[in-house]
Amino acid sequence: MKIIYIANFRFPTEKAHGIQIAKMCEAFGKIGVDLELVVPKRGNYEDPFDFYGIEKNFSIKRIPTLNIFPSLYLGFVFSSFFFGLASFFYVFFKNRKDIIYSMDLDPISFLFIPFLCKPYFFDLHGPKKKNIFVNFLFKKINGIVTINEAVKKDLLENFNFLKDKIIVCPNGVDLEKNFKGTKEEARKKLDLKLDKKLVVYTGSFLNWKGIEIIIKSAQNLNDVIFCLVGGTEKDIKEKIVLPQNVKLISRRDFKEMPLWRAAADILVVTGTKKDKYSFFYTSPMKLFEYMGSKKPIIASRTPAIEQIVNEQEVFFHEPDDVQSFVDQVKFVFNNSNLSQKKVEIAYNKVKIFSWENRARKILEFIKSKI
Repeated sequence: MKIIYIANFRFPTEKAHGIQIAKMCEAFGKIGVDLELVVPKRGNYEDPFDFYGIEKNFSIKRIPTLNIFPSLYLGFVFSSFFFGLASFFYVFFKNRKDIIYSMDLDPISFLFIPFLCKPYFFDLHGPKKKNIFVNFLFKKINGIVTINEAVKKDLLENFNFLKDKIIVCPNGVDLEKNFKGTKEEARKKLDLKLDKKLVVYTGSFLNWKGIEIIIKSAQNLNDVIFCLVGGTEKDIKEKIVLPQNVKLISRRDFKEMPLWRAAADILVVTGTKKDKYSFFYTSPMKLFEYMGSKKPIIASRTPAIEQIVNEQEVFFHEPDDVQSFVDQVKFVFNNSNLSQKKVEIAYNKVKIFSWENRARKILEFIKSKI
């Protein structure tokens, strides 16, 4: 069996979908799948295997595409359409019995996949609205992988004919990538103070992430340093005055992130009621990474996050509630025994969420649907 993974995105990229695709391609390779990743050829790029620190156990094909007016939506539509057409002909003329796999990154580049007359599967990380194109795609699809039950439920409400074609597979984690040294060693490598209480958030600063709760709460926690790692102040849409104890750390090398997790006293994953995707559908990879880092976790109590963890493993705060967040930070620092107990439970739980286990489950699903 050969899997052709078609994805219309810049590869490599520091964005979460790039990490997820890279780790899944590597995981398929580790379990013996012959996989080729098909992506657009756009300008200069780094070696993705070095960028993500992954094994060279799958091949990459870069399809030439047109990149006209890249800053405009019309330019994106045109380039996506061209990539979809180019990747269609690339696969079509190979004349092999391939399996097509893709992540739904945009509504245009996948339009030609059904015409390949090959089994195809999608990794969906959010709900889909009814329209003629999506309905056509799903009518012919062999199977869909979703990251949580909420996405599956939403799909079935809109497309009830998918009832026997969906499985739920949360995102994964690579525990081998954890920093093996101590908290103090990690802080020295990052040039952080050794004697300060440190709360760390890793990931983008997009508005739907809900990280403003951290910034607003920091004003009431002057003895704690908050490091937000993964973006810049420009990424925060709301004009929030940053307290002196909040440090915005620009995007870092993917391979550096285990150091930040190891340096922390507490790790934070946020969500907000203000955004439907954040509240119901997201399955943040950082949460799995946090669980594997053996650090106390403070998480927003959203339906999305509660599908992964519960009170035994993390400390919940109410989303968008500053006082609730402040109370939980204080509580964690004052209750080390309980924190350690939750850390151990979370670590033991996350062991089953390896990328290889996810790939095995998906592969068995694929075999059952072709």
